[in-house]
Amino acid sequence: MGRHLRLPSGTKLIVARNQGEVNFLKGFRNRYNYAYRKDGKGTFALIKGNPPEEELQLIADIIARYSKNEPAKVGIHLNGKEIELIGNPPSDEFLEQFKIYAKKEVGHGR
Repeated sequence: MGRHLRLPSGTKLIVARNQGEVNFLKGFRNRYNYAYRKDGKGTFALIKGNPPEEELQLIADIIARYSKNEPAKVGIHLNGKEIELIGNPPSDEFLEQFKIYAKKEVGHGR
């Protein structure tokens, strides 16, 4: 479910890939911190952990990247408070370092 990214602090970000995942992940807003594009035209992400202040811009940038890949006003909801930042999409090459990939099982073909 979603794209999984591990930030430098160890905080995990789960970013929805489509509207169905957005709806599903929003169901966990009462359990986790979260981030979203303020105008409602983009993705939604759960934040598992408490990112340090220096990672908040990175979170906003990731939301912008996966929300139409354009600069966007992003709301980050942390511990009952909301922070608003302008996210600027980073390159896919830059984001590669944070992506968590599922391990693929090796088949035993004949």
